[in-house]
Amino acid sequence: MIAITGGGTGGHLVIARAIKEELNKRGLKPIYIGSTGGQDKAWFENDDGFSHTYFLQSEGVVNKRGLKKITALFNIIKSAFTCKAILKNTK
Repeated sequence: MIAITGGGTGGHLVIARAIKEELNKRGLKPIYIGSTGGQDKAWFENDDGFSHTYFLQSEGVVNKRGLKKITALFNIIKSAFTCKAILKNTK
């Protein structure tokens, strides 16, 4: 299993698509793990070149203060455990 990941910004999406297309040419269907925010979902939600697509809630930590920063960090840790489960389940 090969996983391609994103995180809400658009700069990686063209590269992710190119890698997915090359893998598809070689008979492989990777999974995609991205963000519900940003363009990830719009680009890949219905893309049948992936065996599965997963979109997780994410937010940045930069420019946040106090409780908002703690909440953002908690969400990152939660998403890390979700990713671990996804990778384990898809082997």
